[in-house]
Amino acid sequence: MKKINFTKLLLIGAIYFIPNLVIGQSTIEYSEKEKVELIDLYKSIEGTYQIQLIDVRYKPSIHISIAEEIVENRGESENNYIMYNDDIRILILPKSVIELAGFKQIERVKYISTDDLK
Repeated sequence: MKKINFTKLLLIGAIYFIPNLVIGQSTIEYSEKEKVELIDLYKSIEGTYQIQLIDVRYKPSIHISIAEEIVENRGESENNYIMYNDDIRILILPKSVIELAGFKQIERVKYISTDDLK
């Protein structure tokens, strides 16, 4: 029996399962190439955006394709936001912040209240 490298096994699982199951419930169909590109994009922006849950306490369900929208909405010097739904907004850090030498990634999910929005 041939041994399978754990990293390869993980990548294969990600390619087949992440786009359809990850972070959401979607029936969007992607080619294998698109799946790999989307996963790579998603990984490359980790720590540069934050899913903010407003006045709720549940695990967010967001489709991986949001990575494309995050990249499209990233500004040069100011934070931008995407209102995903009534309870979820996504904070997108600007290029000027993430390109700093000492940049530290932010946490992926944060629970906030409407008071924090002011």
